[in-house]
Amino acid sequence: METNSINIFLDSVCNEIRCSQAKEDIRQELYEHILEEKNHNIENGIKNEEAELMAIKKMGKPEKISREFNRIYRKKLDWKLLIISLILTLVNILLIITMSQNIDESTSYIIRNMIYIAVGTIMAIIFYFIDYRKIQKFSLRYRNIRNYMYNNRDNFI
Repeated sequence: METNSINIFLDSVCNEIRCSQAKEDIRQELYEHILEEKNHNIENGIKNEEAELMAIKKMGKPEKISREFNRIYRKKLDWKLLIISLILTLVNILLIITMSQNIDESTSYIIRNMIYIAVGTIMAIIFYFIDYRKIQKFSLRYRNIRNYMYNNRDNFI
């Protein structure tokens, strides 16, 4: 269970993090690092409260930590992927136009394929920006691992 000083430290770090989906993961990761360092300090003969404060101090300033996590978790567009997709789409359009010259009903063929391209592009954009961590909790494998860790938590401390 988090003590008050650990809780205050974790709150000050997480309050500055912009990516709301990552806050809980970051909080858990920092908490585990603090506990690990605290246990190390206790093994070296330091009292519990002092070991905890030393572990928190060793983590660094909350502002600096949150700035680093904001840099890591910021949303960024993969420009290479976007350019390759645009090039492939343009090649596809050129092929459709070239092939439609050999077909009698070229206008309906072009329109139909342009609709397919538009729908495919919209779907690709939607799938690119979906945060798959939101549906992870519905995964059976994830649920089994989480339950195993919860039931055997004494082995993970």
